[in-house]
Amino acid sequence: MKELEAILKQFETFVKRVLLPSSSFVFFLLVYDVLLNSCKILTHLNDITSIILIIIILVAFMGLSTVLSILNQAIFDNKLKENFDAKIIFTKENKKLKEERQAVVKLLPKLSEGEYTDYIIYQKILYKSKDNTDKYVNQAKEVGITFVSFIIVLIISIVTLYHQDSERWKIISLLLITSFSYFWGLELIKSRYRSRAIRIYSNYIKRSSEKNINKEDS
Repeated sequence: MKELEAILKQFETFVKRVLLPSSSFVFFLLVYDVLLNSCKILTHLNDITSIILIIIILVAFMGLSTVLSILNQAIFDNKLKENFDAKIIFTKENKKLKEERQAVVKLLPKLSEGEYTDYIIYQKILYKSKDNTDKYVNQAKEVGITFVSFIIVLIISIVTLYHQDSERWKIISLLLITSFSYFWGLELIKSRYRSRAIRIYSNYIKRSSEKNINKEDS
């Protein structure tokens, strides 16, 4: 029974972190189809009557979800190996994060001021943390995959406009929107990991203080 629950939990995580966010790609693609592609995709979908073809499309969607997850890892997650400080939005949280980070570093003697980052600290205290932070990771993955989907559709739109010999300003506008979307998505993802870090740091400091008090009492 426990094994079955573990399998279902893993599947639930896949659905929340990958499958559901990937549906945003379909939405953005349909918007592109209506605005720039003369509804060609919708026309083909309306012609589908075979159950086997529908199953193939569903399987293809699950494969797409995996690809989007990998792209999210490459485009966004690999940029999160340092501190989670905000650069564009939610910058007021930086002060709280820095204070909590410095307090945790003092409790980790193996780290010096010059070599710690939020990413490294999290890896070191993860096994000691009793906090369930799955919701932060789920939210970060949802944001990442949604923005990856949006960026891919923007790139498809740019290519389409280029082949249609559209006005240059339209292509330049979409390029600017693509760049803005990347930085905005990265900041939103960092905000989720920043919230997770602040929570873990605060609880870690609290537990460390309680241990020291118990030692003094004994």
